[in-house]
Amino acid sequence: SMYKATGLVLEVGSNKDVANSLQRSKVKEHKVVQSLLDTLATKAMNEAAYICSGDLHESKYQHYGLGLSFYTHFTSPIRRYADVVVHRLLLSSLDGHSTYTRQETSSLCRRLNHQTRTAKLCSMETQKLYVSLYFQTNRDITQAVVVGLR
Repeated sequence: SMYKATGLVLEVGSNKDVANSLQRSKVKEHKVVQSLLDTLATKAMNEAAYICSGDLHESKYQHYGLGLSFYTHFTSPIRRYADVVVHRLLLSSLDGHSTYTRQETSSLCRRLNHQTRTAKLCSMETQKLYVSLYFQTNRDITQAVVVGLR
């Protein structure tokens, strides 16, 4: 394995172990290996999903890759509607009132997850199209390393 070849140790007992192993492997002399490991580890993880905390047990709130039990993520509310929703929910929890009912939040999470997945699939298909168009006119021969087969 790539880890063995570089002398690095991959611990997989828990999400925190994986996160710590990936962090320890970030050394200058293994930059290419680190990039490959990060990509492979990320692909193996479940996709992030918006959840209504009232719908799931607390053990399901974790962020596996970061090794955190509780986690929320948002960026500037001008980027994505999901971020606007998270901002509204956080502000309403600080004010002590609810912006959405539990049922509305659950429905909104399902819709956001569907839209996120659709956008991701569209992006992947666009990348495939771009690559195929690129290689119709640009044919270069180069060395490469195969890291997996399906």
